[in-house]
Amino acid sequence: MSGLEVRFDLAAANPPLVRVLGPAVKSTPKHAVGQPLGGLTLTGYDWQQNGEMIQVDLYWLVNEKLAKKYTSTVQLFDAAGKQFPPSDGPPGGDFYPTNLWKPGELLLDRHALRLPAGQKPVKLLIGMYDQTNMSALAPPIEIDALP
Repeated sequence: MSGLEVRFDLAAANPPLVRVLGPAVKSTPKHAVGQPLGGLTLTGYDWQQNGEMIQVDLYWLVNEKLAKKYTSTVQLFDAAGKQFPPSDGPPGGDFYPTNLWKPGELLLDRHALRLPAGQKPVKLLIGMYDQTNMSALAPPIEIDALP
């Protein structure tokens, strides 16, 4: 059920069923942020690099109900400001989109990005936008000190 992994830790069961093992967020993020983005707060993120692949896990605290289904974006830039291919997707997918998120929830938004060989990102940009008209929920969050 695409999207429920934003809220729950899921394991395969008898397809199409899944087993709920508990909440998706089980610990605090390795990199604290604490910055608001619209009705959300980015409490932090985890960063894991394996060769050319980088996984960025965003931890969102829902402060107020969102009116729309937003798409989240994670973008990386090098020292010259060149952007690498971004990762955009609707956190919560089809089954738990942002307009169903409830205040007080702590949710996990996972992104995978590929870097060209030998490249090093120095800046991370995180945002949310309405895909129907490309309007931003709020100005993006910029992080300059990457792991």
